[in-house]
Amino acid sequence: MIDIEFKKTIVLDFDSRTAQVDGKNINLTSTEYDLICVFYKKRGKVLSRNMISRMLYDREVFDPLDRSIDVSISRLRQKLNLYFEEQSIKSIRGKGYILTIKIGSSQAQTKSQNEFKGILELTNLIGLSR
Repeated sequence: MIDIEFKKTIVLDFDSRTAQVDGKNINLTSTEYDLICVFYKKRGKVLSRNMISRMLYDREVFDPLDRSIDVSISRLRQKLNLYFEEQSIKSIRGKGYILTIKIGSSQAQTKSQNEFKGILELTNLIGLSR
């Protein structure tokens, strides 16, 4: 696995169902937001159309001509590519799709900041401060 240095991160706020890049809201439809959440839950994995359909709609893609997943991914890709230099969602022929940009959540950032603050307070309390 190759480490990639990401210049920007999508930040998801699950409470308000919004996504931001560099503090700017990305105008996503409900389906696009749900789709980006699917990619968030399965970070780093190639997702087949069937897997995405199961996670989004709780159904299988029975009809090989059903392009609803492809259309949703295409629209999400267009919106994300406005913020990122690299391609945001790659198609893997015969396999599915993978999100290739960094994604995080505002809850995770708040949690890590609180953990850091707690560690800092603890080290100050026991006399290990700088």
